[in-house]
Amino acid sequence: MVWWKTTATLLASHAILTALFSSRLAPKPLRLRPSLAAYQINIVAPVAHLASKGTVLWLVMHHGRHSTPSQRLYAVDVDDERLHLTRFMLGYQIYDLLLTLVMPPLRKYTTNIVHHREYFADCPVEYCTHWHD
Repeated sequence: MVWWKTTATLLASHAILTALFSSRLAPKPLRLRPSLAAYQINIVAPVAHLASKGTVLWLVMHHGRHSTPSQRLYAVDVDDERLHLTRFMLGYQIYDLLLTLVMPPLRKYTTNIVHHREYFADCPVEYCTHWHD
């Protein structure tokens, strides 16, 4: 999945959840701040996916070419699974940054914006945006 598909999917999911949580059928805590509730729910699945997949890759990469932690962190050759995770993370970060900028409850946490700036500064463009699939 290319990064922009991840961003588009998360934005669409956010819009749908916000609409659902705005209805009278939703529980009262969700109706009070439907967009913030949708954001929180939308964050759980991507973080769980990235954490579990990244941990599995880290633990099984000792077989084969990458036997030391340094080789696992700074591997020059990039396989499809790690490239997929990197693209997914880029799409997730773009979604999170867009919502941080437009949602006042998230904007007040300046550390959140600093975090996004640091992520984009550390992500080499040529590594995150491979266009071939």
